[in-house]
Amino acid sequence: MELVACGGDDASGPTAEVTSTVDAFTDAVNTYDAEALLSVTTEDFTWNSSGEVQSRAEFVEYLETYYEAGNFN
Repeated sequence: MELVACGGDDASGPTAEVTSTVDAFTDAVNTYDAEALLSVTTEDFTWNSSGEVQSRAEFVEYLETYYEAGNFN
């Protein structure tokens, strides 16, 4: 299977699947939805950060903490 970095208007196939996942991740972060975020990340998720947040669990915990504090408004 070949993955094309910049596909045309094809609404199916691997490029569409990647785009769909990226869109779902963005929506989850923008709507502060930790459950949705967990559904589009894998157990081996790594957040590239120089801070303390590295793993999937730490990333979700970090977001939930800031959502509750209102720091993402």
